[in-house]
Amino acid sequence: MWRRLGWFAALWLVGVCVTGAVALLVRVLLPR
Repeated sequence: MWRRLGWFAALWLVGVCVTGAVALLVRVLLPR
């Protein structure tokens, strides 16, 4: 159970990082 919880937490962290990176790229690349 703990291993599954760890995998879920890792995937969630990766998702958050990817979402933040994409949002930052969109803000930088798109004209204002």
